[in-house]
Amino acid sequence: MRKVSRSALVPYTAAQMFALVKDVENYPAFLPWCNDAEVHIRGEDFIEASLPGTSMELELAEVVVHPHSELAGKTLAGAGVRQRYGIIIVALKRASGSTFNPGPDELIEAGDTLVALGPTQALERIEQASQ
Repeated sequence: MRKVSRSALVPYTAAQMFALVKDVENYPAFLPWCNDAEVHIRGEDFIEASLPGTSMELELAEVVVHPHSELAGKTLAGAGVRQRYGIIIVALKRASGSTFNPGPDELIEAGDTLVALGPTQALERIEQASQ
């Protein structure tokens, strides 16, 4: 069985995050890449589940934010980058330097380059929004 592990600072309590993660049956409602979720075994402190039909190919793209973009002047969270577009911003590049794994409060400025990871369709949507 494949295991996924990652780390991020989020503005939620541990209890809220655990509730979200264990709500496997509702993944299709809030994960754009998830079509179905099946719980096989639910124990007191574990869940065995599968997400059939959810394999996807991810791409990495650099997206330049243009001056009149709907993204310019917003934070990553305020622009809803993760929720609206279903992508992860791996880095933010600008003339003053690069930020690896920028936080949700990082301001997106015109001229920035967002290094984005996600499915092709999601990257196409963020590229359109950056124009």
